[in-house]
Amino acid sequence: WTIEETGSLPLARSVAVTTIVLFTAFHVGNARSEFRSVFRMSPFSNRWLLLVTGGAVAVHLAALHLPATRFVLRVVPIVDGGIWLRMIGVAATILLAMEIHKRVRRA
Repeated sequence: WTIEETGSLPLARSVAVTTIVLFTAFHVGNARSEFRSVFRMSPFSNRWLLLVTGGAVAVHLAALHLPATRFVLRVVPIVDGGIWLRMIGVAATILLAMEIHKRVRRA
C-alpha cells in the first residue's frame, strides 16, 4: 500500500519493518499463555515484560528518527497518522488469529 500510495521505497521499508515490530509487540501478550485469552490477563501482571516490550518499540522508533541508524537501515520516520493506524490495525490481527487458535486448542 505504502509504495503504491507514496512511491517511496524508504517509507515502504520503514512501514514494513515497523509493522513487523508491532506484530511482535502484540504477540508478546499472546505468548504469556497457551490457552488463556490475552483479554482475560492483565497487561500489568508481568511489568517486566510490558517494560521490555515498550523499550523494544522505543528503540525501534529511535532507529527511525536517529540519522545514523536511518542511514544504516535505509529507513525514514513515519509521520502520517493514517499509516500508523493501518500498521497498528494490521499488526493487531495477530490477536484475533491467536484467540481463534487458543479457542480451538481449548476445545
